[in-house]
Amino acid sequence: MLYAWSVSPVWVGLLWTCGATIVVGRVYCGLHSFIDVAGGVVIGVVEALVFICYYERLDALFPTTAGPLYVSALLYFALKSFPPSLDPCPCCIDAFCATSVTVGLAFGYWIYDRLPFLWHNGRSDYVAWDASLTSTQNALRCIIALVLVIIWKIASKPMLLPLVKRMFPGCVSTPSVQSGDSLSAGDSDADCKQGCYAAPSPASIKSGRYGSYNLMTTHENLVRIPIYCGIALTVTVSSPIVFYLLGLMPSS
Repeated sequence: MLYAWSVSPVWVGLLWTCGATIVVGRVYCGLHSFIDVAGGVVIGVVEALVFICYYERLDALFPTTAGPLYVSALLYFALKSFPPSLDPCPCCIDAFCATSVTVGLAFGYWIYDRLPFLWHNGRSDYVAWDASLTSTQNALRCIIALVLVIIWKIASKPMLLPLVKRMFPGCVSTPSVQSGDSLSAGDSDADCKQGCYAAPSPASIKSGRYGSYNLMTTHENLVRIPIYCGIALTVTVSSPIVFYLLGLMPSS
């Protein structure tokens, strides 16, 4: 895990400030209501408390082969029971992306634990900012990790989407706006209009595909599994390997 107890209160405060700006920004931009973000905060705090109370057990579980499988099964059943959205904007896709990242983190932890040359002081250590490195080295590590994530995000979909379409030929593409269709107020969000978040036609909403579990089974959404798992793997595995090759690992 992150061994958060050893992190400076200053950094903890900065992280909380960053999280607060995201919450305020979602409401300010009209992408979520106050109830949406308040509910998300409550769920996040509860999850964090669970991790804090049981982090030693989780640390022991995740490196085992069963750990990532447990996480994958748990999140699969959570998505299967995902309630239909009341709005046409695909909030369920956000949950799907976050779930895929979580699965990627679980598998990334499992892989990282089997690469002892990346460990620091005999244990896995994901903390990007390490006191044994200079500020320049730490900043460079953060920049490298960010660039790797951006490269993966840009390059992965063109490579993986055709593969997903061949693997799951029975699935369909995300519904898009049809000529002559009028949009409801909920369709005005930018996320619903661009890329795979294409605004739905009234027919697609009426059919029950948009805003329901059926939307998760489109090609454009299924490809998010390897893409967002890959983002987590880039952070937990690929980035440390690059740090190692460039001599940016913390001193033992």
